[in-house]
Amino acid sequence: GIPGVLVGGAIFTGKTTHANANFRADNTQPDFAGIGGQMTLWDVHARVQRHGFDIQALYARGHFAESDKLDVAIDAYNIANPTTTRPYLPTDFYGWLVQGAYTFNLGGDLTLSPFARYEMYNTQAKLPLGFTADPANRDRVVTTGISFKPMSDVVLKADFQHYIEHKDNDRINLGLGYQF
Repeated sequence: GIPGVLVGGAIFTGKTTHANANFRADNTQPDFAGIGGQMTLWDVHARVQRHGFDIQALYARGHFAESDKLDVAIDAYNIANPTTTRPYLPTDFYGWLVQGAYTFNLGGDLTLSPFARYEMYNTQAKLPLGFTADPANRDRVVTTGISFKPMSDVVLKADFQHYIEHKDNDRINLGLGYQF
């Protein structure tokens, strides 16, 4: 209804293991036989692009209905295979971000767009009773960067990501994109 404004949401639900009896036959994987593993994932998002500004926000959340049964199977697998342990599945997980950018038109198709993003995620926000979340699965990240378009279908990108809780993950990312 409003040019340059997008608001939306999405939802997905489905079984993750399909209660597949073949898991029992494959001893290189945890035994998920008889477990459906229903997962639901939803998000809401918004974006406003007006007068060179580009502001975005997103919130996503997910839920595993049988994470207690799945994690018991994973725990049994991890005990039997200590060199190839699998992470535990959460009951709930989430993440969100806000991002702002401004595009400078440098003439013709040349544009330069600095941006900043703040995000937070926790992929093990809640685990079944008796299981402990791994702190490595949550963080807050500040990303600053720039996109340069020398022509309309080509972009060069560079950014720096600063992880607030796990500083060893800090990184510089470089990218090249081409749309055809």
